[in-house]
Amino acid sequence: MPYLLCVASGEAVYIAVLDRTPPASGSSLTGAVAFRAADSAVSPASLIPSITAIAGGASVIGVGSLGRRWPHDYKAGVRLGRQAGSNLFRIQARR
Repeated sequence: MPYLLCVASGEAVYIAVLDRTPPASGSSLTGAVAFRAADSAVSPASLIPSITAIAGGASVIGVGSLGRRWPHDYKAGVRLGRQAGSNLFRIQARR
């Protein structure tokens, strides 16, 4: 019987985007992106996520947990820039 044994480090190595909903230019969406931070063993990392708007005139509305059912998954709300085009965000996780 095969099995997998891993030791979680808790150090974020990967941030996986689970779902994204692209709104139209200038609009805002409270659940625009869902993501998870994982360690090198690809185990969920219990960390504090943050998201920052870098380009495109966008801003971040907030970051929150998806709830008790998905304790290591988060959602971010964003407001896109008024001009059509790319809006760039940085997602980070820390202890």
